[in-house]
Amino acid sequence: MAASGIESGTERRRATIHDVARSAGVSRQTVSRALNDKAEIDGATKQRVVMAGTLVAVVPLLVVFLFGARHFVRNIAAGALKG
Repeated sequence: MAASGIESGTERRRATIHDVARSAGVSRQTVSRALNDKAEIDGATKQRVVMAGTLVAVVPLLVVFLFGARHFVRNIAAGALKG
């Protein structure tokens, strides 16, 4: 399983530059320029790209964590009720 990624059916895949571009509302070239700290990228655009990249990578992990934690707690509670 990838450290960061997008849920795709039952498989997870790594987030791509295309995912970040779509999330930020910019082109893939703009994402590349922003992440490579090129001078021709506006500061606000760079900030939007970095934030989109963070969200694309982190949100799926948070969802897995939250659902996993809920499942874990539910299992503990079910075990406590049985025994």
